[in-house]
Amino acid sequence: MMRRMDQGARPKRTARTNGMVLASVSLLALTAAGMAQAQESSGPGFSIVIGAPSEPVPATAAPAAAPEVPAAATVTATEPPPPAPAIEEALTPAEPIVPPLPVGVVSPEMENPATIALETDENGITPVEGRLRFDRPGWFWVGQADLTYGRERGGEDYSLGRLAGYTKGMTRSGYTVTAAIDTGEDELDELLDGLDEKNPRQVLDRIAPDDVYPTFGDDSTSYADAPTSGRIYARVEKDGSHVMWGDFHNAQDDPHQLVRSDRTLYGAQALWRSAEETAAGEPRHVVSAYASQPDRLMQRDVLRGTGGSVYFLKRQDILRGTEVVTIRWRDSTSGRVIRSQRLVPGTDYDINYFQGIIDLGIPLTGSASDGGLIVDNPLGDDLVDLVVQYEYVPTTGDVDGMALGARAQSWIGETVRLGVSAQKETTGIADNRLAGVDLRWQRSASTWLSLDVAQSEGPGFGTSESLDGGLEYEEDDLLSAGRRGLSANAVRLEGRADLAELTGGRAQGAIGLWYDDKQEGFVSADDDIDRDQTDWGFLGELALGPASTLTFGHKDFRRDGGEKRRDSRLGMAHQIAPHWTLEGEVAHTDRLDPDGDDEAQGQRTDLGARLTYDPGRGYRLWAFGQATASHQGGLPRNNRAGLGAEADLSDRLSAAAEVSDGNLGFGADASLRWRGENGSTWVSYRMDPMRRFDRTDFEGRDRGIWVLGAERQLGSNTTFRTEQTIDRFGDRHSRGVTHGLRYATEGWQVDGTLTNGRLADPDGGEIRRKGISLAAAFSDGDALKTGLRGEYRTDDGDDDDRDRESWGLSGHLRYKLSEEWRLVSDLDAIISDSSESALRDGRYIEGNLGLAYRPVSNDRLNMLMRYTYLEDLPGPDQVNLDGDEGGPRQKSHIFGIDANYKLNDLWTVGGKLGYRRAEVWTERESGSASVPNTAYLAILRADYHVMHNWDLMAELRTMRFKEAEVTEHGVLAGVWRHVGPNMKLGLGYQWGDVSDDLRSLDGRKAGVFMNVVGSF
Repeated sequence: MMRRMDQGARPKRTARTNGMVLASVSLLALTAAGMAQAQESSGPGFSIVIGAPSEPVPATAAPAAAPEVPAAATVTATEPPPPAPAIEEALTPAEPIVPPLPVGVVSPEMENPATIALETDENGITPVEGRLRFDRPGWFWVGQADLTYGRERGGEDYSLGRLAGYTKGMTRSGYTVTAAIDTGEDELDELLDGLDEKNPRQVLDRIAPDDVYPTFGDDSTSYADAPTSGRIYARVEKDGSHVMWGDFHNAQDDPHQLVRSDRTLYGAQALWRSAEETAAGEPRHVVSAYASQPDRLMQRDVLRGTGGSVYFLKRQDILRGTEVVTIRWRDSTSGRVIRSQRLVPGTDYDINYFQGIIDLGIPLTGSASDGGLIVDNPLGDDLVDLVVQYEYVPTTGDVDGMALGARAQSWIGETVRLGVSAQKETTGIADNRLAGVDLRWQRSASTWLSLDVAQSEGPGFGTSESLDGGLEYEEDDLLSAGRRGLSANAVRLEGRADLAELTGGRAQGAIGLWYDDKQEGFVSADDDIDRDQTDWGFLGELALGPASTLTFGHKDFRRDGGEKRRDSRLGMAHQIAPHWTLEGEVAHTDRLDPDGDDEAQGQRTDLGARLTYDPGRGYRLWAFGQATASHQGGLPRNNRAGLGAEADLSDRLSAAAEVSDGNLGFGADASLRWRGENGSTWVSYRMDPMRRFDRTDFEGRDRGIWVLGAERQLGSNTTFRTEQTIDRFGDRHSRGVTHGLRYATEGWQVDGTLTNGRLADPDGGEIRRKGISLAAAFSDGDALKTGLRGEYRTDDGDDDDRDRESWGLSGHLRYKLSEEWRLVSDLDAIISDSSESALRDGRYIEGNLGLAYRPVSNDRLNMLMRYTYLEDLPGPDQVNLDGDEGGPRQKSHIFGIDANYKLNDLWTVGGKLGYRRAEVWTERESGSASVPNTAYLAILRADYHVMHNWDLMAELRTMRFKEAEVTEHGVLAGVWRHVGPNMKLGLGYQWGDVSDDLRSLDGRKAGVFMNVVGSF
């Protein structure tokens, strides 16, 4: 986290300069007059080469744009310019120059063209072409190490320390280095432990804030340049390669590889890409590896598409940015993933991390056609799922284990890629090892062949599945089929060929094939195989002429235990007249399932036809039918007939519908959408006659799913969106409603979402779910910035075991009262009553109000004030504010005021007054009694400072405990000797059990201490 200091309450010193270097990589100031010939000025690490001047330009002319950096030069990241002394030495300006903030990292040993603007008189500016050359790289760094060793009066030794720092820069060889560390103050032997423990505050903000004062009155801002869930971040990168320690995402470029990990982790990651590339622009060689000891668990939710766009995840308190959202099409028989599409946050979907809600940009249907004319499912034989993988912190216990992985791949020539991958996962219930080799031949994007061979051993994380958009998940999660000590192999061969590409245009069409063999216990990102299975097949189309196309396909699936299924089809499509196409197909299926019903056994041959009329005028009509020519065994007939249409009924109204009926039941898929100038309205209905077979406990009659939605632009600043899903699935009716409102104008943005769901559970009664999310933000430039966000979710069932309720609130206020006064306020709260969610019983509320006074006319005085309301009531298995699992709980009102006054260059005096009124619970059990705890704090402090020489300080502390009628006194005194500009050594003594942090219920160390502080 970097913190940028603006002058804010103090008037800024302005350095008058007679000219500027206008360049995209730096901003330098110089003084010159009448330069008629080329010359070079140089300093430590850089030089400026100036050529002959051109014609003067009037002073009123528009400033010249910064010159373009040539292709040979690169600007890669944030980096400071050379320091001010170097500039002054090289250019000798008439007045001191204050260098600007960091504006760019420049590759060392390179020159950049620049335009030098030289002020020659009051009426003109002479632009001079020059080159800005850096002979050495620049760096930005800041850091501090604080080590304290002491002995308490009882003779017990202690050692405390804190390391904090940040650096970024580029080496002479072109490596960009970013590193940061902040351990917080802790015992030396525990300084790097406890990277990210679970506590209620982390639900709202997983980056620990500075808990001293909300504002220091300096208008400072911050941004994250070192993303990390722990205390350390380091990254070294060059030319697309890097080595790092911090937060990273493992998503690979190819989402279909058997061996891959999509987790977001904290740990070490390395990636090397060769400078050599293929003709297609791919790196010739890539090697990557990662290692992590996660403090979190992975959750994988598979939600069948409902025709709607709102889906509820199983868990709340999702770790921000850890989700991977994918739409997956898979074969309904074998489970083979046919294709998948990874969604982009903010573009394809929005997510509410607190409530666990995914809102897709477009509705998602639950099935799709596999390309055949004859189908078992009228809405399509392929299943469509929304797969959401994310990370969460469990409510109980610690997360142990490791996540390790590595991959290496190389392109052999221009068309063959060889890869080797391995990973190990021992987090939580997972104890899985997975390794494999993949080979890919690729002529183009439409002609390729891939082979994956992999072996796994041990269980994975398992999967949670829902058929109704997340209102209800299967009672028992699908536990992993992998077992410890059981190795399982998988082989997958896939390919596709563009016949026109392979034959030079002599044939038109495409062929695809696959072979998939997996053993029982094989576990990967997409697979969890409970029985040996083999799946192979092919499909394709071949143009027989300008008006005729031959289609064909075959699938063969076998599973251990005697289950078999073989499906073949052969079809023809012919344009019988302009706008008219007739299709015909014959299909044969042969099925055997010893564990299935009689209706799942036998053979059947079906004939099908479809007639389509497409005049190309905004609508299309079709009629279709299929009939069973012969069947044997218990396999029923599959006769079906139906009609379909798609039409743009007007410029704003479009409709699509297909209805059919037959032996397997009534099927329908219909939608209507109206698009107006200010929004759209849609309604859809889906009736899947095969859905009832997805549940073994289905009772009643399936009457389908209705989805109704609308989006409106209400005026120029307000957007309203609503969607309602009604699912009448047998005796498990459900209803979900989502309303959303967004108001955005200059300065204001308001967002609100309301969700309401009901599920009729024949076993546990009705379950009612409600959720509210409200957010508002206002900004008036630098003068005022404020925002507030609230979240509420409740699940209420007739069965009390399913009841859960969670509240969340987060707000902030930044107000510039005047040039001397700053007001800052923030509020964070999380309240939960739950036993089945990631949010356990607990309450954490902290509100802060901070006020800073820094006079412009007298910078000797600085005053900071703070009021805090703290309600720290963690559950039995959660940590309190001090990080203790068994520590006390409290409700507190805390007030503090600090003031410092600089008497002269040597002496500074200050003081602090504090007040705390608290209720404290020493027992975690509910119903335990609390005791009042009221305290008054007073501190006087004096500092003596000799520049680069000595620092002396003394504090007198007193704290009065009202209820105990006890007054504690404390003394803190120390002397520090500066050793060079970056280190000081100190010796001191502290006595008395008085802490200056009234939020903490613990005391402080007492006795002699030695302190070493290094800073740069």
